[in-house]
Amino acid sequence: MKQIFVGSTQRSKLYAKINKTLLPTRIVLVAIFALLILIPFFFSEKIFKPNGGDLSNIVYVNTGYGTGSAILLGNNQLLTAAHVLEGMSINDKCEIEFRDPKGEKDAVYAEAEILAVGKFWPSHNPEEDYALLHVLHIDASEFAAPCTIGSGDIDPGEQVTIIGYPAGAYSFTQGSVSNVNGGLLGEHFNIKELYAVNASAWHGNSGGALFDSKGQLIGIVTLAGSFEGYDDGQTYALKVSKVKSILNGRGFQLQ
Repeated sequence: MKQIFVGSTQRSKLYAKINKTLLPTRIVLVAIFALLILIPFFFSEKIFKPNGGDLSNIVYVNTGYGTGSAILLGNNQLLTAAHVLEGMSINDKCEIEFRDPKGEKDAVYAEAEILAVGKFWPSHNPEEDYALLHVLHIDASEFAAPCTIGSGDIDPGEQVTIIGYPAGAYSFTQGSVSNVNGGLLGEHFNIKELYAVNASAWHGNSGGALFDSKGQLIGIVTLAGSFEGYDDGQTYALKVSKVKSILNGRGFQLQ
């Protein structure tokens, strides 16, 4: 049998031909690998920093009576749940912290003044579990990008994210919408202004944000867990579209 020996020149041409043939496949594989790494990063960036800014637009709240979460909007406005501010009144002030979700940058401490509070009674009207605050002494947008309020046009099964500070620790949980018309609480109170979602939340998440898959704010976390002895495993968030309508009617323009 005659053997053919490939010299260095032929070998180089052969390798070049093979590399040229495999190049498109390599490019596709590298692109897929890059997407797998970058998609979660871009999603988190959309939630944390929709318009830029280093610290989270979900802030930690300490009232002296308890702790919770709040949501930064434009014009130094904060949205939170009324029960986070239990024991406080209009014009009272509470401590807030803008934090880095990654823990790499120092927190920024500030004060916020209460501008408006819903007439909330836990056993009667969860649709009034909202409050509006104003950040004092600093321009909050220098540290965190304000959230963008979404239309709230969302269907059951769509993906959502809850961000807040249970027990004072930053928390990011994901799930899906179970009911857009109040769920169990909606039936009990005969209201439709709550989202029921299966994303987990705990004490301290109250006043935090419910984001849709586009990173837009659609709800204020109000409560989770059992209600009158029945635990449906859901977290409930008051629709921001409802809160915006109420506050606009009271002369406050949400940014």
